Amino acid sequence: MPGPLLSDFCLSQGLIGTDGAGMELRYKNICLAGIILFGLICGILSAVPPMTLYPSVGTSMEPTIIEGDYVAVAPLGIEQMAIGDIIVYRSPLQDETGDFPLIVHRIVDMQHGIVRTKGDNRTAIDPFDISPERVQGKVMFIVPRRAE
Repeated sequence: MPGPLLSDFCLSQGLIGTDGAGMELRYKNICLAGIILFGLICGILSAVPPMTLYPSVGTSMEPTIIEGDYVAVAPLGIEQMAIGDIIVYRSPLQDETGDFPLIVHRIVDMQHGIVRTKGDNRTAIDPFDISPERVQGKVMFIVPRRAE
C-alpha cells in the first residue's frame, strides 16, 4: 500500500473536506496538480532570455534566412557564442543615411574577443572585425515570412 498522499494529510488536518464520494478531494488534487504544473512552466520560461524580433533585409543569408523573415535575437555576449552561430551586430561602416545598420551574419572566426562573420550567400568574409560592443545578440530561431 502506498504511503500517505498530500491530500490525505490535508484531509486529516481539516484543510480540505469531502462529501461521501470524495468529490471535493479530487477537485483539490486537480487544482494542486495545476498549481504545480504552472510553477514548473514559469520556472522554465524564466530561464529563457528575453528576445527581440528583427526583420531580415537583403539576400546575404539565403537560403538560411530569406528577405522578409524575422530573426529572434537573445542579448547574449560573445563569450556565449561559437563559430557557426548566426548573430546580429551593428556595422562599423555607415550607410548612405549616416546610420550604422544592423547586419545578420554567421560567425566564421573568433579570436581574442574579436568576431569575424560572413553571409551564407557570400564567398568572402566581411572586411572588418566586430568588437563585442557592436554585437546585439545571437539568433535563437527564425520566423519564416508568410507564404504569398
